[in-house]
This record gives sequence, C-alpha cells and structure tokens, in this order.
Amino acid sequence: TEEALDIHGGRRLADFGQTFPETFCYDEALHEYLEKRCADTDVGEIEQKLKIGAVARELMGKRIYHVYYNIYDNVGRRLHKKASFYRIELSGRLICNTIQDVTEAFENEEKKSQQLHEALQISKHASDAKSEFLTRVSRGIRTPLNSILGLTQIARTETHDPIAVEEYLNSIKTSGTYISGLIDDILDLNQIEDNKLE
Repeated sequence: TEEALDIHGGRRLADFGQTFPETFCYDEALHEYLEKRCADTDVGEIEQKLKIGAVARELMGKRIYHVYYNIYDNVGRRLHKKASFYRIELSGRLICNTIQDVTEAFENEEKKSQQLHEALQISKHASDAKSEFLTRVSRGIRTPLNSILGLTQIARTETHDPIAVEEYLNSIKTSGTYISGLIDDILDLNQIEDNKLE
C-alpha cells in the first residue's frame, strides 16, 4: 500500500486527493510511528533519515530520495518498506512521499542469495572431495610405480638368474595391472561426472 503525505503542510491526503482537516507535525508523527512499529535495530538512524530536514537536504541535489526500513505489522509480521520522497516543484517546498511494501522482493532476493550460498558450499565440498581423491590416487599410483621402477632396476642386475628375473617380471606385471585398473576407475569416474554435467 502507498500513502501520500503533504509533509510541509502537515495534512494527510486520502487516496483520491481528499484532504483531512486535521493537522499534525510530521517529525513527531514519524517518531511515534517508528517507536511503535520499527523492526530495525537502530531506530534512531532510520528516524534521522526520514526526518523532514534530512529529506529536504537530500532532495536539494536530486529529484528522488529512498529510505529502506523494517516494521512490524499488526500481527507482528516483519515487513520491509521502501519510503520514496519526490521533489514535485523546483523550489522543493512540495514533497510527495510514497511507502511501498517490498517484503516479497526482499525475501526473493534473500532466497536467491541463500541458494547461491548453498550452491557454493556444495561446489566447495565437491572440490575438496576431488582434491582428497586426487591425493589418494596419486599415492595409490606412486607406490606400485616405484615398485615397477625398482624391480626393473634389480632385474637388470640379475640377468644371470632367470628364476629371479621371472619373479621380478611377475611383480612388475602385477603392479602394472593395478595401475591400469586404477586409471580405468579414474576415467570411469570422470565420464560419470561429465555425463552429470551434460
């Protein structure tokens, strides 16, 4: 809902331009309203931004001035409001004020922000898991690879003993088969991940 105020004349204006005869002091009415309804932690700061002097100063250099604040409605629900002040004439003596309920837009932004945060957490967790996996895989490859290299070196020095060379070659084959299986598993995991991304 929107409410228009003639804040210089101190009169409430109805929706269709009807003027209520009663007058009021804008800053006093503002103070009373915020004391009862404001849901912000620093009510004083919001009040200072909304006071007529602050509004008039802001509108000296621009045509529109916005203030965002929170209030509690009649049932205690927290609502997000946007007060907009417009300079209607060049002198700045006539100012129009509208108040919009921006709760839904604010909550949608909060929801999007939360979803983005959760997506980032999931991505970070996946990245950490991938790093841990690669660390373990590198260890898993390094051990049999070192065995292959070492046994190859020993087999070269034992050429006079064919039985020992045969044992070294069997161990090298076992280690090579293990590494080959490990690499196949890594490629399968990578393919699964690619299919998920597609």
